Amino acid sequence: MVKQFEVYRLDLKPTKGSEINEKRPCVLLSPKKMNNSLNTVIIAPLTSTIRNYPSSVSVTVNNKKGQVALDQLKFIDKARLCNRMEVLNRQVVMQPKRCCLKCSSKKNQGKPLGIKHKG
Repeated sequence: MVKQFEVYRLDLKPTKGSEINEKRPCVLLSPKKMNNSLNTVIIAPLTSTIRNYPSSVSVTVNNKKGQVALDQLKFIDKARLCNRMEVLNRQVVMQPKRCCLKCSSKKNQGKPLGIKHKG
């Protein structure tokens, strides 16, 4: 059985455009009820590129600093979850939760999340 906030090494291919690809650690974000009921789960890839984006949450996995890329959420089949690395601790877990809640709140719907775009 898979659990929320476990970290797995996954191959994210195939991808298109600006989507994060290649094999990399990903954190499982879908809640227990979804994990127990469906064959798909929600994951967010981890990246070693540190950015000051509101959708990026800093974490340390296997003693390496990185970020959870919450702007790159994916739904994948559980069959792809095979190389479990670790489970994020409670303090770290609260950061992605807060970020997801902030980004999805009614107050923020339809508004940019503080990312300044060139153009």
